[in-house]
Amino acid sequence: MSGPSTERGFTLVEVMIAFAILAVVLTGVFRAMALGNRGAHESAARIEAVRLAESKLDTMGILDAITEGTREGRFNERYRWEIEVTPYAAPDPNASVPLKRPHWVELTVLWPHRDGKREWSVTLRTIKLAEQE
Repeated sequence: MSGPSTERGFTLVEVMIAFAILAVVLTGVFRAMALGNRGAHESAARIEAVRLAESKLDTMGILDAITEGTREGRFNERYRWEIEVTPYAAPDPNASVPLKRPHWVELTVLWPHRDGKREWSVTLRTIKLAEQE
């Protein structure tokens, strides 16, 4: 003769609810991980762009002449650069003429956004000295 069962356990409904809650939580976790991964890739691209820009600015006046005007070029297939060199106006017009002439240098490094429609950019500005002409 069998009497009432004394065994305790989870019902099917309780198990289904637990799996539904787990699915919602894991969806949020995976989205957060994907967002963090995307941010890490964008950060790495920006760091690379700054490194390339600093390198280009360091070579100005050594490998590349400091000449007024706008130029552009490519570092590689992903990154390109644009540079604008303009005369730097001394704050005091009565100041003595230095042996080297200061120039504003603005260098922008551009690379494509992952959507392919826009571009990311980093711009560095500095003053460089060039020989008097």
